[in-house]
Order: sequence, then structure tokens, then C-alpha cells
Amino acid sequence: MEINSIILRHVKMKLLNPFTTSVGTEDKEFVLAELKSKGG
Repeated sequence: MEINSIILRHVKMKLLNPFTTSVGTEDKEFVLAELKSKGG
């Protein structure tokens, strides 16, 4: 498979029911990767 393009997105979302520690309130962070090949 030949990859024509790669799109990376860094996403940070507020949680509906966040949990809090002594450090602070946590959000959800993750990376989405989109790969496009010659076949679609």
C-alpha cells in the first residue's frame, strides 16, 4: 500500500463527568491519524 497523505490532529476534550485529583481536573487528550492511499 502506498500512502499519499497523512493528517494528524491533536484533540483535547472536556469530559462530561471529569475527575479531580490534587493535581487538578483532567481533560481527555488524544491524537487522530487519517491516512489516504491511492485506492481511497
